[in-house]
Amino acid sequence: MVEDWISQANARQRRGRAGRVKPGICFSLYTRYRFETLMRPFQVPEMLRMPLVELCLQIKLLSLGYVKSLLSKALEPPREEAITSAISLLYEVGALEGDEKLTPLGHHLAKLPVDVLIGKMMLYGAIFGCLSPILSISAFLSYKSPFVYPKDERQNVERAKLALLTDRIDGPSDPNDGDRQSDHLVMMTAYRKWEKILCEVSECLPYLY
Repeated sequence: MVEDWISQANARQRRGRAGRVKPGICFSLYTRYRFETLMRPFQVPEMLRMPLVELCLQIKLLSLGYVKSLLSKALEPPREEAITSAISLLYEVGALEGDEKLTPLGHHLAKLPVDVLIGKMMLYGAIFGCLSPILSISAFLSYKSPFVYPKDERQNVERAKLALLTDRIDGPSDPNDGDRQSDHLVMMTAYRKWEKILCEVSECLPYLY
């Protein structure tokens, strides 16, 4: 997701909230010049600025026909390349097969309010009996990275991440362990260490009083 300025229409609508119930003041954190010359008159439709994978999946779940033919009827249809890319990803994930037929996996993915790749990871985590760590990793991937990368400190950050994996919560790892290359396992290890420290602090709290 990329941060962007609101449109002029959005700005007017938000300004109106200040006087909806009684007189009020609206403070805008942008210049008059930006409002009048740089902001768009209206917001770009969501269909044109968001990934189409979930939308395509919902179209197939609701049995609304072929994706391209349906989206082409929109008031401002998305680019054909964007539609083709979304459909290709659904085939690659295994949510579609044959002539845009929804698979059993696709039915489940369409009901999960997450990205299809994360959804598939969660479903497979449940199947293989490792749902708890997979849910934690999914939460990390669905939000900002928990790690801070100060400018010109890349080497120190990499050393800190390496230290997490060479001193894992379930015991020291093999120096040649390929897990070192996994950002997902770094997140999981960091979370478990944080959880362990939190539990230890919680147990100590009664003694602090």
